[in-house]
Amino acid sequence: MTSANAHFKGEILVCSDEIKEIKKRNEDWGTTFDSADLKTVSTDGFIFPGLVNLHDHTTYNYMPLWIPPKVFTNRYQWQRHPLYKKQVKGTYELIKNKDYYDLRNEISMWDEAKSVVNGTTSTQGSPRNKTLDTWLVRNVDNKNFGADKVYSRVLSVKDGRFDGRSLNMKAAEGKLDAFIIHLAEGIDLSSRKEFETLVEKDLLKPWTVIVHGTALDREEFRKMANSGTSLVWSPLSNLLLYKKTTKVDRAIQEGVLVSLGTDWSPSGSKSLLDELKVAWEYNVKDHDSANYTPFNTYSLVKMVTVNPAESLGWEDKIGMLKPGMKADILIMSKVSFHSSCCNGLKETDPYSNLIRSTSKNVRLVMVGGAPIYGDSDAMRALSVRGEKVNNSCPGQKEIVYKSGEQKYTLKKLEEALSKALEFDKNYMRFTFAYSRRLELNPSEFEHWWDNNFSDITPMKLDPLFTENDSFFLKQVEKQTGLNIGDYYRD
Repeated sequence: MTSANAHFKGEILVCSDEIKEIKKRNEDWGTTFDSADLKTVSTDGFIFPGLVNLHDHTTYNYMPLWIPPKVFTNRYQWQRHPLYKKQVKGTYELIKNKDYYDLRNEISMWDEAKSVVNGTTSTQGSPRNKTLDTWLVRNVDNKNFGADKVYSRVLSVKDGRFDGRSLNMKAAEGKLDAFIIHLAEGIDLSSRKEFETLVEKDLLKPWTVIVHGTALDREEFRKMANSGTSLVWSPLSNLLLYKKTTKVDRAIQEGVLVSLGTDWSPSGSKSLLDELKVAWEYNVKDHDSANYTPFNTYSLVKMVTVNPAESLGWEDKIGMLKPGMKADILIMSKVSFHSSCCNGLKETDPYSNLIRSTSKNVRLVMVGGAPIYGDSDAMRALSVRGEKVNNSCPGQKEIVYKSGEQKYTLKKLEEALSKALEFDKNYMRFTFAYSRRLELNPSEFEHWWDNNFSDITPMKLDPLFTENDSFFLKQVEKQTGLNIGDYYRD
């Protein structure tokens, strides 16, 4: 990932949790080891750094796509909209609240499973939860590499709880790697003015990561580049909510480091593999502005590998394949190209292959040298056995939980969340701590439900694999004009 042409046929040696050595196929190993201890996986494809999702809200990713009732101009409008409050926040409250279903661990773990089966090894936006620290992927917001130095805020920058002084003090003391903040999410002047508040609070810093920045333009991007402030782009969510997205080409031209993030399943992509396709289709589409400058496949793949690692201050640990780096590795099988999709992508280009790939092509995922998901034969080659994953893939996939915790399995998670999302009143009455504590009879529970959650309707659990969600693919094309559905047709 050091340059667009820095790829070759070769092999990677992983020892413990690190990449020990990388060599070209016909070269000898420089490392001395006992070949009897060597376990080998044949890739017949491409080896990438594990993908890094720098913008997500993981505890919402069991919900299917929410269709916004109108076009909004800033994030505070849809957050206040009655339908959002009822259909999204109401559902979230029922699933997560201790008084109701209390499935906080389950929804986070479902998201981690969605991440890893689509090649993501690090994700942002997870709650602080010790149960998750050793389950599947790296949680950016929690403790990593022996330290907890990433802070994030979703609240408005104008909120009085934002304290630039304390963050600057942490940075000066070496206790801050990154500060991730939602900013300028919208297309109106009030959204753009949030940038001024960020500057006033002395938070335009090299360690600041701006999520969205939809309202910003060259003037702000130039200041960001001068200060080393980076940006996270979530095109699908922007297009669904505002019908416009961040002027990412201008940000790149001004020298801003740009990463890609999914946002969340209610108004965003299910995985980075989806978001790569949305970003690419947007990039090559005939835009309103004749001044749009497209980026290439290498630049896009950097947005999910090298760039987010650098934004986090983790460029010496993840995001690239180099000796001494953590062995967060994604192996993708070669993908077939057909004429009905893949605008401008080339079969001989490894970066095009990743953009074109779907979950079917995920051959192996490793986090810190541990194989946690992949084709059964690849897992067997590494002497690992896991839970079989039901999907639309032609070959069998398996998943392994790093902690060895078997209380939670994909099958159990799917059953629990699917049952909860039926919102069956009898089941809820017996399940909710609230109704059990008050000993509500059916009539009393019905009355309580009608007064508080009458607009909640049953919904399907958002699936692990995009191939299994035709509604999502059709709505993306209908709402944005971007056809990513063809990528999922063989």
